Amino acid sequence: MSLLNKSSLYKTVDNVNEALFYGKTISKKEAKEIIRWISGRLDTEYSYNHSYGLTKYDMNHPAYTFTGEKIECASKRHIMAEESCRVMHKLSEITGEKIPSLENTTKVFTKMLDEYRSYGKPEGTFCCGPCTIGLWSI
Repeated sequence: MSLLNKSSLYKTVDNVNEALFYGKTISKKEAKEIIRWISGRLDTEYSYNHSYGLTKYDMNHPAYTFTGEKIECASKRHIMAEESCRVMHKLSEITGEKIPSLENTTKVFTKMLDEYRSYGKPEGTFCCGPCTIGLWSI
């Protein structure tokens, strides 16, 4: 079964998370293909703050965290962008290559985290609990 689902960022990320969780081997070729596809989702119609965007399919179907919590509204776009970053980090360990879009997206999320701290949020927290946990994963 291919981990890449070109109709769904959510399903692709979930497939990779499952493979990583259960220790399944992801080939260098497949890792590169997934990285290339997710990178192509950068700053698309349903992206969160110029990060990796959900597909139209994703926007019209439910999404859940890997642990089963339903993700909704803006947090759906945000959490999936963060999960995409985490998956890309893990896949880059397989390929041994740096991912320019990932480096830039990580900087954007780090800047956002710093901004929330300047608004009085405790260090390491974001707008809400689900988004905070998602941000911690990258």
